[in-house]
Amino acid sequence: MFGKLAFRNVKRQMGNYLIYYITVSLTIALMFAFNSVVTSPDLAEKARSFSDIAGGLVMISVMMALIVAFVLGYASSFLLKLRKREFGTYLTMGMTRFDMILLFTMETLIIGLISLVTGILAGIFLYQVLMSLLSSLMEISYSFSSYSLYGFLMTAGLVLLVFLLSSVTCALYLFRVSIYDLIHGSRKNEKPVRHPMFWFFVTLLSIAGIVAGAVMFYQEMIHIFRDMEALPGRMLMSLLILAVSVFFIHVGASRCLADLMLRFRTFCSRGTNTFVLRQLSGKLRSNSILIGIVAFLITFAVIGSDFSLLMKTFMQSSTDHSYPFDVNAEISASSSPAVSISEAEQILEKYDTVEDRTDYTVYTNHQRYFFEFTPWRGDGFEGLVDSYISESDFNRVQKALGQKTLHLEDTFWIYSSSPQIQSLDFRSAAPVLNGKTYTYGGMISSSPYIVRKAYFLIIVPDEAVKQMAPLLYCSGFSLKGGEYDIADLEKEFLYETPSLVSDRILLASDYEFKQSGWEYASQASGIFVLGALYIAVIFIFLAMAVLALKILSGVSEDKRKYRILTQIGADRMTASKALFCQIFVFFILPFVLPLLSAIPCAVIGQKACTLLGYVSHPRAAYFISGGIALVILAGYLLYFTVTYLTARRHILEY
Repeated sequence: MFGKLAFRNVKRQMGNYLIYYITVSLTIALMFAFNSVVTSPDLAEKARSFSDIAGGLVMISVMMALIVAFVLGYASSFLLKLRKREFGTYLTMGMTRFDMILLFTMETLIIGLISLVTGILAGIFLYQVLMSLLSSLMEISYSFSSYSLYGFLMTAGLVLLVFLLSSVTCALYLFRVSIYDLIHGSRKNEKPVRHPMFWFFVTLLSIAGIVAGAVMFYQEMIHIFRDMEALPGRMLMSLLILAVSVFFIHVGASRCLADLMLRFRTFCSRGTNTFVLRQLSGKLRSNSILIGIVAFLITFAVIGSDFSLLMKTFMQSSTDHSYPFDVNAEISASSSPAVSISEAEQILEKYDTVEDRTDYTVYTNHQRYFFEFTPWRGDGFEGLVDSYISESDFNRVQKALGQKTLHLEDTFWIYSSSPQIQSLDFRSAAPVLNGKTYTYGGMISSSPYIVRKAYFLIIVPDEAVKQMAPLLYCSGFSLKGGEYDIADLEKEFLYETPSLVSDRILLASDYEFKQSGWEYASQASGIFVLGALYIAVIFIFLAMAVLALKILSGVSEDKRKYRILTQIGADRMTASKALFCQIFVFFILPFVLPLLSAIPCAVIGQKACTLLGYVSHPRAAYFISGGIALVILAGYLLYFTVTYLTARRHILEY
């Protein structure tokens, strides 16, 4: 009996379940695609860094399933409110609360099974899209990826968990609600907003908080890049200010916007403006907390997505700076190398053609004169000594890299790509080297890292290093770019060395490979971007679904009011326009600020690129932020359209 009734109700209520069905199907598709990526044997084979963080991705999937369960349970309660008169009738006809809970659970399970099938089918396609995207981000070859049975079972288990937990939320509502509320709930009147001017002041204060938080974050970001001892405390405080301000600006605006607009008589006298504003006044007040939470989730989903994609750009550009040559050698002058530079060239020739080799030496006088201009003093920094490179060696490297050369005369220059070093003041330094005093000439900050084992280099004329001892023998190899296995090549240069903190024997190398660094950066950043986008998209879908179902749960209250509107002279088109404006304002309120947040994200991201010296990607932040804003806008239009059409069908068909 209940099965037949549940199928009939699902068929009859399909229009009401459309938002719920779309959200669950999209969520299952995303979960299946993400879980399939996490458990993909092809990805584990191609990406060396994937196995290191696969466990973290599984935890993300489980965590998001719990969040989805909570939000869908909350959203399901709106579906119950939409049908409260129907359920009240069931109770008055003798059906027990347990029977009613069983009936609704069967209905949601039917929708869940349908959503599971369509979600998996969509997820099969989406998985290939994600693998293609991830392969592009990680810069590995893409081919049709095989599906993982474990990924399917993992998705099925998480979906079952989601429906079990969400059913508990619905059961609690049906146990608590009274028959009177079910039958007469549509007759409840919205309470007016109290103290709208107070909430207007809260809105203005929140706007100031958002501006102050963004400015503080921007300034603190610059400070951290330039100050080696800066702590992220103020940056975390700025994020807290932003979070609180985003929440309260929407709470305040929801509680004062409509009431303040009602004071403009000229505006209110036009058409149905007064009716729409009075509708919004009660609805925005009663849902102000929900609107604030939704706006908070979407805003930080946008910020997280923006900066995850920017991190991808940062890591790629950082690789170009960190590995100026295809192979970089830095051999300590105080010990015999496991593989000499000449031997290294012979090994490299077995894998690829060596087109060019650039040798240079880093010297030291075993003093700490320049480190006195840095904060690196005291315990733990005793071994740091000044590192020098001659003018001729530096210019040789610069020519090989296509950079500008220097003509020093009686000056010295500081070479560093670190923003922290660039913030230090060396102008008063006047070192005496080989009996001659040199003055400060400037800072070289745009060139790639040519020595990774030194914090910074002092560039001096050739005669200044004549009596210094070699510290590092360095060499940069430029390869033709043939096909070879980088893992096999790296093994040729490994040697055993004792650990400084334990009795273990570790593997080390005096050679670093750009291809290996590029692969690791691409793989790590690609997986990070995938996880961040997965969380952001789930949050956005759930936020839009909750907002849409909240609107639809109040159609029984709106139906009576719109019937009165038509009875006093408004035609159907006018009523439809009023309903459109009401839903549009309610729906757009939590979306305006998240979309606008893409602008400061782009500005801050572009400044970060500049501070890090990544001038090759000056507009990447703007393209990334704009693309994410467009994706959110497309999702918003989908949910708004479905919500409006469903509400119009319910409210204006009388």
